[in-house]
Amino acid sequence: MLAAILTLCGAMSVNAQKIEIVDMDGNAVPYASVMTADATLIGVTGMDGVIADIGGPKTVVISHVAYQPKTVAVGADGLRVTLEDADFNLAEITVTKKDYTYLQIYYRVVIINKDGVLYYRAGIMDNFLNERNGKQQSSKQHITMAKSGTMKVAFNLLLGDKIDAKAQIHPEPLEESMPEKFKSQGLRFVDAGSGKKSIEDNYGTLGSVIDRDGQRRFTIDAYQLSLHRLEAEGKTKKLEKRLERDAEMENRVNSSYRAYAIDESGHYRPEDYLMEQNMLTWDDSKNGQVLVVMDYFATNRGYLSKEQVKQTKRDNKMKLSYDYLQQFERQHHIPALAPEVLARMQELVDKD
Repeated sequence: MLAAILTLCGAMSVNAQKIEIVDMDGNAVPYASVMTADATLIGVTGMDGVIADIGGPKTVVISHVAYQPKTVAVGADGLRVTLEDADFNLAEITVTKKDYTYLQIYYRVVIINKDGVLYYRAGIMDNFLNERNGKQQSSKQHITMAKSGTMKVAFNLLLGDKIDAKAQIHPEPLEESMPEKFKSQGLRFVDAGSGKKSIEDNYGTLGSVIDRDGQRRFTIDAYQLSLHRLEAEGKTKKLEKRLERDAEMENRVNSSYRAYAIDESGHYRPEDYLMEQNMLTWDDSKNGQVLVVMDYFATNRGYLSKEQVKQTKRDNKMKLSYDYLQQFERQHHIPALAPEVLARMQELVDKD
């Protein structure tokens, strides 16, 4: 019987369709989405860039906000896939002494389940940071579409404030703000050599930092980070309630990815922010696999006087449309959603 079990396990191991996703330097790409050709989510890669079994040979669509989407055929032996970087570099600017630092953010939110795209929101936010008193002003505009009017209202209420907060300038570099914020759990950046660092706490490894091509890229398991913080602060009841509430969300992944432009010394300023993605995915009995993706991209930056701030607000005020935002994405080299997701998206646009 033991021999039969071992033989069966061996056969299962051989037949598993493993997919491994790496960047141009061979580094693992965590939290890349792997979908079928009809935009049904198969899974999300772990910190090692791997999904152990995609459930049989098939054509899959791989997407990650920092890379060009790719469609590949995965055979019986699995596949190692290399992704090419997306082009989201900002033009160089010279630091000048002005009253305000300016950063324009383009953002989009997409929620998908087995029935297709449930909700889409995209827009532009102009952020103005007053360098004298540290106060921040924001001017935003967006469009929203959903399967139903009720869904549109609900998601706007649930996500609206979070989207606006993420689209604002964050003055403190992550290396300074994160360890202080999560001090209780011993969060730290550990040098791993060759421009890499691991993000660790007293409970294990949570993410990584990679410096390459004038950019610093952060990847972190945001869900485990928050759970570890509750445990470290002794908030046992709150932790238990959180785990109980999330128990139905099987295979949950909640990740955060952020990129900055850096100088030769590895430093960056708030206006060097390039992009960010916050992703949440899980399985549940009612909706199957659910994917929530919130993307943010810097599209313009500079240093402005008070008069220029007023003029910028006037110049950028307009009524947005889906077609305009698609054009805006192409103009600013914003990585497109995977073609299969765009096809699902078009159904929502036509309905709206």
